[in-house]
Amino acid sequence: MLDRRKFMKTSSLAGTALCCGLVGLTSNCTAIQYLDATLEDQTMSVEKSQWTEGEFVLVRNPRLPAPIYLRKNDDNYTALLLECTHKQCEVRPGTQVLKCPCHGSEFSNSGQVLTGPAEKDLISFQTWHDQTHIHLR
Repeated sequence: MLDRRKFMKTSSLAGTALCCGLVGLTSNCTAIQYLDATLEDQTMSVEKSQWTEGEFVLVRNPRLPAPIYLRKNDDNYTALLLECTHKQCEVRPGTQVLKCPCHGSEFSNSGQVLTGPAEKDLISFQTWHDQTHIHLR
């Protein structure tokens, strides 16, 4: 049986451990930035000035079944549709690996299949940019 002093000490230690664990979990989480693309003909455009931080952003296009993962590597951009090629689930973005929560497929941040059951790479978009915009087709 716990006396009051042991109960308080145990409760304090457990509370501290819980708080430290939650801080540790949230410190590794970063907010994902979503951008809306403008559409003209078959080309989507995103203003560079909207991209405020991070290695990647997600671009919304209501005509597509999933967002577009837009990643900057040096002075080039990679754009991938975040729809798994296995069963069309929405793939979760990350800086190194893109993961499908439905069946476990994993893709590199350039869209290549790393782990099945998916057998095809993610759909990619042609990208180019000028001084103010990133364009995707």
